[in-house]
Order: sequence, then structure tokens, then C-alpha cells
Amino acid sequence: MTHAIALTITLIRHGQTVWNMLNKLQGQCNSPLTEKGIEEAQKTHRIIHKEHYDAIYCSDLGRAKQTAQYALSADQYAEVIFSGYLRERSFGDFGGMLRSDLKKNTQDFNNLYHNNTYIPPNGESIEQLKTRIRLCLAYAKTHHKGQHILAISHGTFIKYFHNIIGEEGVHPGNTSISQVIFYEDGTHIIPLWGDTTHLCD
Repeated sequence: MTHAIALTITLIRHGQTVWNMLNKLQGQCNSPLTEKGIEEAQKTHRIIHKEHYDAIYCSDLGRAKQTAQYALSADQYAEVIFSGYLRERSFGDFGGMLRSDLKKNTQDFNNLYHNNTYIPPNGESIEQLKTRIRLCLAYAKTHHKGQHILAISHGTFIKYFHNIIGEEGVHPGNTSISQVIFYEDGTHIIPLWGDTTHLCD
């Protein structure tokens, strides 16, 4: 029996940034791609510029936009829809902090990463992020029925996308490619998750 496909989503995380390299919390703050991050995006281009997508969405944060510029073909980039809904989780006042400094305060660290309802000052809880992801998925299923869409987003966003569809919630590496195929009967398969084989020369 053939399952009817309701939606295919391919997710790509942005390339390595300066703050990734420095191990700082980015959230909805931004830092540019490093030379390595640009190279990662260019290698991703070799895979995705050949693919047909019915729609392409991208976070409106600078590092995601920069990744899209290098990873997509000119024609693909011209069709990109930039959306704040695809942003990384907001870490609020913790944005820009070194992870090593955050870990010195055990309560803040545990609240930020292990308490799903904790809202950091001027930030966003894990549950609020998951609600935003559910809205994105519902929108995609409604407006792109039977289609294949591409979304360029962020590590924590993609991790919790994995989580809300009933999976473990695996955090992807920079410019990794993940794909989920949803079927009309409510099931799904994951042909790729966090795949970085395209980065290997």
C-alpha cells in the first residue's frame, strides 16, 4: 500500500558563526559566519542547488540569511521567504554570554536548558519555542499540502522540531541537512537527520 505524502520538509542549520566558535549563546542575537561557516554553506550549495523546492523559507536572522546566500542558487534565493517564526530561541539577557560563564551559575544553567517553562529575562522559554514550531508546522501542512519545502533555521529550533514530532530531539551540526516526510495517515519517516556527509571532501 502506498502512503500519500502530506508534506516533505528539509531543514538546514546555518553555518558556523563567530559566536559558535567562541562558544557564546546566540539565540536571537547575531554574529556573522566564519570562513569555515562560509565554506560549509558553499559545500551545502553543491547538494541543494540541484533540488526542486515548492517553497523556501529562511529565518530572518543574519547568520541564516548569510547561509542562504551561499547555499542557494541565485534563482532559489530570489524566491526565499524570510520569517521571524524560524528564528532561534531567544535567550534574552543571556544572549552573548559565554557558556562557560553561564555554567558557573548552576541554577541559571539548569533553568535555561532543563526547565521547559522557564522564561529568561526578555527571552523565550522552551515551551514558547515549541509552540512557535508547532505553528510553523501547522502552517506548512495547511499551505503546502503534498509539497516539498526547504527551511533554513537554527540548532535549537531544529532540535525541538525533532522533539515535537515525537522523536528524541537531536541537536544538529552546522549546515547539517535533516528531512522529514509526513504522510496523510499521520505517520512520518526521517530519511536524514543532522546529516553532514556533504561537508566531507
